[in-house]
Amino acid sequence: MLNNMPKYLSILLISLLSISCNATEILSGKVIKVSDGDTINILVNNKKHRIRFAEIDCPEKKQPWGKKAKTSLAEYIAGKNVQVEKITIDRYKRIIGKVFYDGENINRKMVSNGHCWVYRKYMKDRSLLELEQDAKDNRRGLWQLPEHERIPPWEYRKIQRDKRKKK
Repeated sequence: MLNNMPKYLSILLISLLSISCNATEILSGKVIKVSDGDTINILVNNKKHRIRFAEIDCPEKKQPWGKKAKTSLAEYIAGKNVQVEKITIDRYKRIIGKVFYDGENINRKMVSNGHCWVYRKYMKDRSLLELEQDAKDNRRGLWQLPEHERIPPWEYRKIQRDKRKKK
């Protein structure tokens, strides 16, 4: 048995590492800033973390409904303690995640209430499309705006980049 001890320890170590690699990281902290409809700062153990909501894209601040999306998100979670299911970190060093308050998925709530689009480029949860369609069908949030004012944020950002390049 003692001869096999290193083998057993190796198997145990590999098992523990594989479990920890698959574990989802959850951050719990207080929302200290709502930057816009899909970005917040939270404080965890006196350290600030910038969080970008996964799978959704809210209008930019200068777009129609941009300020309303930010205000609505602030009404939901500003100053509250939230949990963030970390998915990845983006090129701007923001944590990309799903945000929960009191057990409710706030990413889904923002879509359901019509404050944002499903970000198709990064979408993994296809059920978000049903929430978006329901908001659209019932003219909730930005879906009550005239069609010409409903430019998806990723298209709006591209238009703005192209304008800057022409200058």
